[in-house]
Amino acid sequence: MKGIRVFIENNPRLTAVMGEVYTGSKTDVFERILTPPPNRISYTNMMANKGGMTIMPKQLLETELWPDVPNNPMDGYFDMQIAEQLVPGK
Repeated sequence: MKGIRVFIENNPRLTAVMGEVYTGSKTDVFERILTPPPNRISYTNMMANKGGMTIMPKQLLETELWPDVPNNPMDGYFDMQIAEQLVPGK
């Protein structure tokens, strides 16, 4: 995960563009989230938990990162298998 964190911190604009491609959200919103003030966001311990994933659709809708909430987001929309493979012991 360190490589991902370093990439995000060193390339906020490119990360924002990639986020737009992946989610369909606006690049300027992503870039604003990824840039100053310093230390506003930490990229350590990025493993999501079920509680966070449960409230995330509402937050994404409120911040206009999603136009609507998909049906049953916990039943297949969030696939934690990739993150679980990257974090030993999870």
